[in-house]
Amino acid sequence: QATPSSIYVRVKRQHQTYFVDCETGDTPLVLRERLSRMTNVPAAEMRLEIRHPVRGRFMPTLPLPSGKSV
Repeated sequence: QATPSSIYVRVKRQHQTYFVDCETGDTPLVLRERLSRMTNVPAAEMRLEIRHPVRGRFMPTLPLPSGKSV
């Protein structure tokens, strides 16, 4: 059941897209652990990046620091 603080995060990897349910306070480590269970890639080997849409284009990707929330 979705709660008001529930969101989904779209993650693209190679030729696949994953939609991961998260809470707004989840850290990138939590997200990597969930993705690890889905992809069988160790969480420690993952690097998450943020892509910001700007006028129909995407700005350069930015690394997502582990201590921040999603």
